[in-house]
Amino acid sequence: MRRSSQSLQSATSQGAKVGRRKWTIFEVEKLVEAMREMVDSGVYKADNGFKLGYLHFLEERMSTSCPNSGLKSKPHIESRFKTLKKDWTVFHDILTGACHGCSGFVYDNENNTIVASDDVWADYIKNLPEVEKWHGKRFYYYDEYSGVPNTMNIAHSSGSRRARSKKPEMSSKGSKRQSGDSRTNIRDYMLKVAEIMAVEIRKSTVEIAKTILVDKERREAVVAALEEVYSVPNIERAIYAIKLMKRNKLLVGFLSLEAPYRLTWLQRMFPDVK
Repeated sequence: MRRSSQSLQSATSQGAKVGRRKWTIFEVEKLVEAMREMVDSGVYKADNGFKLGYLHFLEERMSTSCPNSGLKSKPHIESRFKTLKKDWTVFHDILTGACHGCSGFVYDNENNTIVASDDVWADYIKNLPEVEKWHGKRFYYYDEYSGVPNTMNIAHSSGSRRARSKKPEMSSKGSKRQSGDSRTNIRDYMLKVAEIMAVEIRKSTVEIAKTILVDKERREAVVAALEEVYSVPNIERAIYAIKLMKRNKLLVGFLSLEAPYRLTWLQRMFPDVK
């Protein structure tokens, strides 16, 4: 979903420093989608973060969804990943009361902001001045990013690389034994990946069948509702339908409105459609 130019400027500059590439709203949305896909696959999940290769996976997905962006795993995707993680953590801690003085905050799902009385905010900022920026500020990807666990530690941090680089000396016999063990580990890992993929394929087959039926009903409901908005040209109706189908919460909100209010709602939610 596109936002106003002011919101776009705010979101693209969030966490960016001078000399770094600014991301568009669309690019960040696609990155979050790729993160969720990566987590759902389970292939790159590790005890303390993600396994080596996860950045390459995200780069491939971004090259497909944003082919002309030129986004690379390093420094672009890795940097934005860390920024999202940092912002989401602060946002989440405020809402869940994980930090001192966080009671009294609620999440405004419609406006993507944290809501609290001025007194609650004042007391909170007094204890943690550095989070004053979240007073009234939007974080569009809180719900979507909440589905990305294990983001506090990255499996291939610089410390991990240094630890792996310090290999003890060993005899030729020991080296051969280690080589054999390595091949066994790789084979076991590939078998495990194959098993995971087989399970996911079976699950996907069932879910796809269910989704096809549900999506058909949703499409019919959206088309019927948009037909009642007589002043909207057909091409704009099609664009609105596509956008609504991608955002389930907005779709539910749209269908819950009475017909006279739907056009105004669409124009406010999707100001870019003209």
